[in-house]
Formats: sequence, structure tokens, C-alpha cells
Amino acid sequence: MRLYVRNKVVSLGGSSYVCDERGNKVLQVQGKVFSFTHKKHICDLQGNRLFTVRNKFISFPLPKAFILDANGQKIAMLRKQKFFSFHKSFFVEGVADDIRIEGDVIGWKFAVFKNGVQIAFVQRSWETAADLFRDAYVLDVVDEWHAAFAVALVVAIDNYFDDLEDSHD
Repeated sequence: MRLYVRNKVVSLGGSSYVCDERGNKVLQVQGKVFSFTHKKHICDLQGNRLFTVRNKFISFPLPKAFILDANGQKIAMLRKQKFFSFHKSFFVEGVADDIRIEGDVIGWKFAVFKNGVQIAFVQRSWETAADLFRDAYVLDVVDEWHAAFAVALVVAIDNYFDDLEDSHD
């Protein structure tokens, strides 16, 4: 199953839709206009919350992003592996599952593994001219449930980099 996550060129809260290969909306990302933690909800089209992504309010020396389930329980934390490292790897601490990211996260071309099984492949999208001016990603996922989790992971990584940029402004 191939999905496209494309942030709107102009969006106050970072809201967007996730579409399939035919352009049909399958999920939505609802952002908050004023959120110090870059909180975003991954929802189905009826507005039911599937996951919440947020950054840690104060994180030193590097940002951390959390993925919460529909009940608000933390299921994963994403952080850079080492502070003084030029290595492009991230560490995902799963509460119940072993979640790994392999590939080039900085260059946005990586695979996501859950308990040793690949559930998604993510890469930056450059398919349209508008993709040059917004965050746009292509996700190849194994099924619908993992699609929502993979979108949450992409939003968490995007939030991580947004938080890192905000801390250097």
C-alpha cells in the first residue's frame, strides 16, 4: 500500500491529509495552531484519533518526540542516538515492541521495522513542483494499521527536525 503525506504549503497548525496512490484521502493529520510541543493527531477520516505525536517540552541536549496511542499511552520515543555524532541514525524506544529505523533518516530514505519485520519504507517525495516548497513523503506500508503508525513515525521525525530548527533560531 503506497501513501503520500504532503503538508499544506500554508498551514498554521501543520494539518494535512494522507492520500493513497489514486489521491483518495485515507488519514488526516490534525495540528494545533499554538503548541509548544508540536502536538499533532493522526486520525481516520471520521476524526477518530489513532495516534498522537508530540515533542518533549524541554529536552536537553537534543529534542525527543513521543508517539502516543489512541488512549494517550506512550508507545514510542524517538531520539537521536548520540549527541556528538555525525551518524544519521535514530533510536526508537518502543514500550511494547522493538521498533528500528534503518537507512538515511536525514536524507529521508529509510525502512521501519517492528519486531524484526519491515512494516514501512519512507522516502522524501519530489514528484510535484509544490513538493519543493513543503514537506512531502512517500510511504510504502504493509497494511492499514501499520500505515497509521508509519505516518505517526514520519510526523515524529518531522517534528524532531522542526524542534531542532526552532532551537537554533
